[in-house]
Amino acid sequence: MNYTNKLLTTILGITLSTTLSMGCGGCSNNTENNQTTADMSSDDMGGECTPGQAGCVCVAEDSSCEGGAMCVEGICKGVETVSGLTVSSDKARACEFLFEMSEGTTLLGADYDEGIEGALRQRGERSAIAITAMEDAAFPSSVLQLKLDGPVSGVKISEARCYDNAGELLSDAEVTLTE
Repeated sequence: MNYTNKLLTTILGITLSTTLSMGCGGCSNNTENNQTTADMSSDDMGGECTPGQAGCVCVAEDSSCEGGAMCVEGICKGVETVSGLTVSSDKARACEFLFEMSEGTTLLGADYDEGIEGALRQRGERSAIAITAMEDAAFPSSVLQLKLDGPVSGVKISEARCYDNAGELLSDAEVTLTE
């Protein structure tokens, strides 16, 4: 990672911390294989359940789930993936997004497209994601996909800021969430 990307990552990390103010209060996040997943409280499962199915415990050997579900704190959660988040400016090299989730929609994690590094932080109904390009090149047409438990209509982008390769704020970058 070059100096500019390291600087942008540091700046975005500080901005995200300030935006979400005082951390997450008990939640944590895991990043592996270009994915970030949020650890969340599991529901009381009760009754018969087949490991690996949505709403049941994850398969013990490899923490996997069936049918596109995601393993979150040992429980398979159903996932509805947003097809993408796009950034209109070809000058953007780093962006930060603040999302608000309505009741019934929970952000479980995010997948970042190839060549993009990202970080996810959550606090209550709000989630922040920062991304940076690994090289000095325009973002791909879709920069990330959100993994949701609940409808896509429950996601609102409340703030979005993008920066160029010198770390300057771009005023013309539009961010769009697509279904």
